Amino acid sequence: GGLGGAAAPVLLPPADPVSILKRRDSPPVPTHPAQSVPLTPASSASASVPVPPPSSEAMLRYHQQNDALTRHIQELEHAKSVDAAQSAAALRQIRQRGQQIVATNTGSHVAIGRDSQTDLASGRVAAAAAAPVEAV
Repeated sequence: GGLGGAAAPVLLPPADPVSILKRRDSPPVPTHPAQSVPLTPASSASASVPVPPPSSEAMLRYHQQNDALTRHIQELEHAKSVDAAQSAAALRQIRQRGQQIVATNTGSHVAIGRDSQTDLASGRVAAAAAAPVEAV
């Protein structure tokens, strides 16, 4: 029982890649007793074998598999998005920490510079420089 109108072409899901390779590498297996002679490439290319439409059970299975694959793809895309957000946040934290370290070091150098200027102004550095160095 169809839906009426012209029959739409039937699209079958891709077969298992391993079984395709096995079939490609092995000689054709006769499916009918009259087909005991393998087809030549020229005759097989021109032969058009009608493919029966899949059963409703097969269609249900294909839809379930398609739905499962769609869910897996969505889960992978979500995981990629979460990973990208976490990576961006980690990079921001690293940059902020680097800026804090630079600011801290710059502040320390400024403080050291102020201390040096204070020492110079008070004459402590000059007195230390003028002191004799003891020989060892």
